[in-house]
Amino acid sequence: IELINPLDYELETSLILFLDAIDGGGEHSRFIINIVIDDMNDMTPSFEHDYYHFITNIQSSSTLSDSTIVGQVHATDPDISTNSLIYSSNSNLFRIDSESGQISLIEPLSINMTDQTITFNVTVSDGEHIAQTHVTISIEGLNHRPEFEKSQYFFQINENVPVRTIVGQIIGKDKDLPGTRRGELTYTLRSITPYSEFFFHTSHTGQVLVTRIPDAEQQQIHQFIITVRDHGTPPLSSEAKLTIKVNDINEYCPQLVNFSSEPYIFVSRQRFKKSPGEIFTYRLFGFDKDISDQSNITFNLLSSKYSSIFKINSNGFLTIDDLPLKIPSIIELDYSLTDTFFPEPCIKQDKLIVLIGDTSIDRDHLINEYEKQLETSQHQRLMTQKLANNKHKKQETIIFLLTFSLSTLIICIGVFCLFLICCRKQKRRNRERSIATKSSSLINPSLLEDSKQQSPHSFITDCNGKSSLLPPLR
Repeated sequence: IELINPLDYELETSLILFLDAIDGGGEHSRFIINIVIDDMNDMTPSFEHDYYHFITNIQSSSTLSDSTIVGQVHATDPDISTNSLIYSSNSNLFRIDSESGQISLIEPLSINMTDQTITFNVTVSDGEHIAQTHVTISIEGLNHRPEFEKSQYFFQINENVPVRTIVGQIIGKDKDLPGTRRGELTYTLRSITPYSEFFFHTSHTGQVLVTRIPDAEQQQIHQFIITVRDHGTPPLSSEAKLTIKVNDINEYCPQLVNFSSEPYIFVSRQRFKKSPGEIFTYRLFGFDKDISDQSNITFNLLSSKYSSIFKINSNGFLTIDDLPLKIPSIIELDYSLTDTFFPEPCIKQDKLIVLIGDTSIDRDHLINEYEKQLETSQHQRLMTQKLANNKHKKQETIIFLLTFSLSTLIICIGVFCLFLICCRKQKRRNRERSIATKSSSLINPSLLEDSKQQSPHSFITDCNGKSSLLPPLR
């Protein structure tokens, strides 16, 4: 058996070959050959990174112990049979564990080494081959904890403000220098109230921004724990409480909630006949979708023909002391609802329909009659509007025709005037030509004789293109 190509233990640790032996008579036998490949230390170990960077500080180096680990490097060797890798370094300040690759301090660092950088090489060996990497360790100074000026912050913002509106800014203070990692601060929000994390966010500078349009009717108070954290080693942080109130704005006007459809109130005449001294009372309830106006709605009865019979106080109590004999069965009362929103309250005016009858059967009859009246008045209003629209269209058509006729007349007059001007100019040219011919004949008689022989008559062309015979020159 001859080897054609080199074998690699890292790819295959063994091979199985089938050897067939055949004689001249066609008989054959098969042999199984198992080839075991021995591993050789032919591969070089390698580090996971070509460059390592770790951070330590003066504070941690002052409490030096064997468990204080600055960082760790790690290398691998493709050779499986290699028992172990040996780590070593050329640093006088840091030691490295020969087996694990963990880097630690040999002795406490001097305070003069604050904010300095130490670079050294780490070597790994498998006994025959070596590999090398670079390690940089940044030495930070004493890290101070960042702090807030207040333990609680309170911001207000109007509802419906656009996204990315700045609600406010929270600034933390740190004794460490701003240009260092331990002086670099980062802010985060953690919501206390449900769903608040969807509406607000903090930037790295401490600005609190709107991330979703807030609605006071959905949620008016948002509470958070705001955290400020530095980038020291180890990082230190402080917390404070943040409350954001979403101010309600007057988006909606108040409305009645007593009725599902039309505001009908039925008053029985029999009630006043049986109990003349009893006062009829009906309570009206108002509602405002604005969260700050739900219980501050004022009722007011507006002046109308029969409004003196009824009374409505500011809380919505409708009272009737007595019913006159001559009063229609259907009365429309104009009323207004006013919220107490500052500085501009919303006032809604509407109608309240009072039905006056003897029994409850009259109520349905009066409702049908009122609805028919509404349909009739609406139909009349539509017809009136339609007639007004038709009249407006006719007026527009007449104006268009008059404008077109006037424009056409002006154009015709202009063309006629231009025609007259052209004719006058042409007559003037013909007259000047005739005078010039007569003058030249008087000056040179031979020219006159030649003109008589060539053309005994002279012609003139008018502005219409017609030629006429001129009288002979004498």
